[in-house]
Amino acid sequence: MRGSGARSSTASALPRRALPRQPSVQAMAAYVSDITKFIADLKKQKPALEDEQRRGRSIYWDREPIDLDTMQRARDSQVPQQPYVYQTTR
Repeated sequence: MRGSGARSSTASALPRRALPRQPSVQAMAAYVSDITKFIADLKKQKPALEDEQRRGRSIYWDREPIDLDTMQRARDSQVPQQPYVYQTTR
C-alpha cells in the first residue's frame, strides 16, 4: 500500500542508530588543532616572527596622514586628458 501512510515491515525491522555523543566542554577546550600547533612551533623557532610581520605590514599599510590642502591643490593643478590619448592630430 504505497502512499497510504502505512509503514512497511522493513522500516520497523531496521535498527535505530544511536546519535553520536557530543564532546564535553572540557574536551573541546583541551583540543588544539594541527594549525595551532604548527604556528606555536614556528613562533618557538623564530621568536622575532611577529615583529617581522609588523614591520612588513607597516611597509604596505601604515601610512602618514593625508594633508587635505595638498591633495586639493594636486587635483586643481591636473590638466584634462584627451578622450583618446594616442591621437596625435586634433
